Amino acid sequence: MKKKAFMAMMLSALLSFAACGGDTDGNAQNTGDDGSTQSTPVQSTPTPTPNPEVPASYIEAIRDPSFLQGFAIKGNDQATDGVLPKAQLSYGDGNIVWEVGQWGSKFDLSEGEQMILPARASVSDEGKTLGVNRITHELSLELAGQLEYDEMATSRVMWSHLLIEQTFTDFTAYRLNEFEKLEATLDFSVTLADKGAIETQPDNKTLPAQFLQYFYVVNRNPESAGYGSFLWFGLGYLDTRYESLPLSYLQDHAGGNAGNYIYCVAAEDTLGKGAFTIGKQYNVQIDLLPHIELALKNAQEHGFMYNTQLSDCVITGMNLGWEVVGAWNVAAKVKNLSLKGFLKE
Repeated sequence: MKKKAFMAMMLSALLSFAACGGDTDGNAQNTGDDGSTQSTPVQSTPTPTPNPEVPASYIEAIRDPSFLQGFAIKGNDQATDGVLPKAQLSYGDGNIVWEVGQWGSKFDLSEGEQMILPARASVSDEGKTLGVNRITHELSLELAGQLEYDEMATSRVMWSHLLIEQTFTDFTAYRLNEFEKLEATLDFSVTLADKGAIETQPDNKTLPAQFLQYFYVVNRNPESAGYGSFLWFGLGYLDTRYESLPLSYLQDHAGGNAGNYIYCVAAEDTLGKGAFTIGKQYNVQIDLLPHIELALKNAQEHGFMYNTQLSDCVITGMNLGWEVVGAWNVAAKVKNLSLKGFLKE
């Protein structure tokens, strides 16, 4: 009876799954010491009018944004595989900085078939494909949800992910209050989002497929009472239950465990007003700072991130891709990933 009750509870939790779900991979840790920028010396003469043609000083967080080096592939079960990579799709001549997360999938890309050609590279298993156009530097992420699930509740206890992930390095030397602006950019299109045959309910009543991006906001100030607290800060793009994904916030219950806080910005703020369109090319450009401030305030109102300010926080990494809770067949293409921190004078 206990097992049946647990399965029923998990299915109920999935059915009430909020607009943005948290990734189960909690390994977004880093060892970078907190640093600070040097202030511009005070001048004895009035500050000249800034030249708009001269860009402000900034630091780029994302390494290998053109996917030149390849990917380290993690397992699909963190409990048994851990968080270290099990295989590589390696086609460059430098260090691999991107990782692939495939938590909850019944198939394993680390044992998948690889193809490496001068113009493209890919790795595929029975239900997922990650591919790179080495000429245009466009990444594709495909997942066949109809192969991941059946009609049994036991097949829905964990949901399938296909994510690219990266831990930041130099960027963690800067606290968020040292930036004038945090500009995130991304070009993407969702080329497929179709329900499998077992999903017979309307879209708004069907367990979703979600295309999301998360940044890991962490209190790295050892003198703060909130030292070590963690926030999943998300940018919402697609949730198949909605014409336009709404703002959402909740405690992370991935895997049935209570975890950190999730705050996901609405699609209206990332993509603009209107219903999401399959096949449309979206060009995201958003300043994260004001939204992170709102996220911290919201988290504290709900019992998380206490005693934590922007001046305590760094962004330690990010992930991007699919979380597929229902039997959806999905595909997306992405390029031009960037996170620029524009430093204050």
